[in-house]
Amino acid sequence: MDTNNPDEVQNAQEIGAFKRTPPSIKDGDKEPSPNQRLAAGFASRLQTSGAIIDEVGDQFTGFFDRAAGITPQGLKSEDRQRFEQAERNFINAALRRESGASIQQSEFDSARQQYIPQPGDSPELLAQKKQNRDTLTQALILESGAAFDQLQGSVPQTVLVNNKPMTVGATVTNDKGQKGRVNQDGTITVLE
Repeated sequence: MDTNNPDEVQNAQEIGAFKRTPPSIKDGDKEPSPNQRLAAGFASRLQTSGAIIDEVGDQFTGFFDRAAGITPQGLKSEDRQRFEQAERNFINAALRRESGASIQQSEFDSARQQYIPQPGDSPELLAQKKQNRDTLTQALILESGAAFDQLQGSVPQTVLVNNKPMTVGATVTNDKGQKGRVNQDGTITVLE
């Protein structure tokens, strides 16, 4: 199976998942502090919601997307609903980490302009906002130390392979009987 050819894994089916073991604390290493664990939680939320924003956000930058705020939830597309939920999750994680207090509407609106694709944003501005999201996420991952890896090891990660959600580390089999392991980047590594 060619791991770079999505057509070869199109019929892959998840048949079991490997549980990733969190990194062990080596002698002399300290257990992550409560602040590092808190940072890991915020970093994980930023990373997860940032990936959704990266995936679908650019499609909501047109002129008519300004009306999305008045559209009933049931009339919004699945991608629009995912985008809006990811937007709220990203902004809440970013602002809650900074202040720890309740978030004012003006702060939320400012963060939306700083991090989230908006109708009318140019390609250059979209790239700058993505860089802002990535920088914030990476800063919190670094701040969290080993706590981020421990958290990631305890929460199964899901990626899309040919638009089908699969668990990272799962063993899959295609219609030819070839086995592979799902990678974090959505590719499959052949096991046999």
